[in-house]
Amino acid sequence: MVESGFDDIEGEVGFINESDLSDAAVKEILKERAEFARVERFVNSWGGSPRRRSSTIFNQDRYTIPEGIFDQFRVAADAARYDDVVSNAVEVTEQLAFQKVSIECGDDDLDNISSQILDDLDIINRMREIWRELFIVSQCYVAVKWGRKSYRVKGIRESGRQNKKVYNLLVPTGLSLLDPLKVVPVGDFLFGDEKLVYIADSLEEAKSIENSLSGVNASDQNVTALFTQKYDPSSFELMEIQNLVGRSVNLENRLFVLNPDNVWRITMTRPSYQRFADVRLTSVFELLDLKHNLRESDRSDILGNLNCIVLVKKGDDKKPATEAELSGVAAKLNSNSRNSLMITDHRIEVEIITKKNDHTLRAERHNIFDSRITARLFQILATGAYSSGSPLDDSSKLFKVIAAGMEARRDLIRDSIMDHVIEIIWQRNDVLKGYPFMEFKPRRVALDFNPNYSQLIFDLHNIGAISRQTMLDEVGIDQEVEAFRRVREDSIYDGVFEPRASLNSVIGRIAGGNSNGGGSNQEAFNASPSNEPKDSLKSDVKKSKNV
Repeated sequence: MVESGFDDIEGEVGFINESDLSDAAVKEILKERAEFARVERFVNSWGGSPRRRSSTIFNQDRYTIPEGIFDQFRVAADAARYDDVVSNAVEVTEQLAFQKVSIECGDDDLDNISSQILDDLDIINRMREIWRELFIVSQCYVAVKWGRKSYRVKGIRESGRQNKKVYNLLVPTGLSLLDPLKVVPVGDFLFGDEKLVYIADSLEEAKSIENSLSGVNASDQNVTALFTQKYDPSSFELMEIQNLVGRSVNLENRLFVLNPDNVWRITMTRPSYQRFADVRLTSVFELLDLKHNLRESDRSDILGNLNCIVLVKKGDDKKPATEAELSGVAAKLNSNSRNSLMITDHRIEVEIITKKNDHTLRAERHNIFDSRITARLFQILATGAYSSGSPLDDSSKLFKVIAAGMEARRDLIRDSIMDHVIEIIWQRNDVLKGYPFMEFKPRRVALDFNPNYSQLIFDLHNIGAISRQTMLDEVGIDQEVEAFRRVREDSIYDGVFEPRASLNSVIGRIAGGNSNGGGSNQEAFNASPSNEPKDSLKSDVKKSKNV
């Protein structure tokens, strides 16, 4: 008996040669057979990237880490779309990070105008889209379209008349994101001298862009605003781009330079020598792969139990069954296969063989992956001794770490929009004065309620260290809206409800008293007779003796 294999194909196919023929002759014979061709194709599917495995009916290599950056984008997007933990993390964080945003520049009219500009851009949803792209692929490409628009200041002047002041401004009329699979950075990355190149889907799209750039189709202003010229790379650079994209099609005449004034990219931390930022979500791919295969294993257990094997025994060693009896049992089984009743003698035995499912869908088997994936996605400092999400976790500290990470990413988005949109608006319109600053409301990503911090903000306002607006911003309350509500409440509902707490009661709580005003009396801070200094006590005794 000789065990041999094929060395000229990728993978390994073994066979046992018990014939008189040589191994070489057996190989040639097997290669001519259709059965071997199918085996060869199956074995070849095992090859390729060392991180890939054979894809079966359950798609076992769904979340293995691809080598190409664009393939990593696709797997990350697939995880955010279909995995319950990843999709939940994306949606929850984007909702918590952005609730309301405003621009302050020190002028009430300009603050009103900037608020209208942000509303036209639907800036909250655009920020959430950027957040989602950064969360999934760690980079995004933002495009802005400019145009002239008139804005009238809303509100009533102090004289009681409607404000009719109008600003004719050059502002963004649209903000959008480009597909990360259709943009490739090129150029010198070391000192930031880079260009963004757009990849047209087809030659028809490329021809349409060329016509717009050459003036043949001048009506398409979006194209002329996004692109500057056609990009002609060298043969070596073209090969690099094709390797990055992972396409076998010819990319010639399909590359266009994006306008750096209207298109820019935002990335997570990226070294200057790298073309792309690392896809942060790849760090959970292996955990997702194990989790996916664990689910498929449990799924196969459940499916296996749906299709059981029924073993029927007729007769025994002392009195074996006859052919007639076996035929009769077979006929009864066929006729009663959909019914639950079968009548026979005591010598027949029926066994139902199913796969054991003692550990199927055990919560602890899945939680070990879900907890570690959650810890990574929410950027929790989880120790190696035990995963996050255990009863031993200090939730308040974990929330602080999560909030700090979310605020850092949110500030990255804000700074980018400030640099490429808001400050550009002020530069292109001389009528706009002051220095604009974008503010989130609430200012902090509050995942938990800290009464000590809330009391500190309240105390700082009452001693005059911070403004009322700053205090209200911490809880996401607009001062102008609240002022209008206060005036309306006092004019319509005064006397209906209980009066508000007096100022003395508020000061009393600050001074260490109670809600009844205790502590507001400054004499309460004087030392009691038993706590007075010894010198004062002696002087009081002398005075009493003299009396």
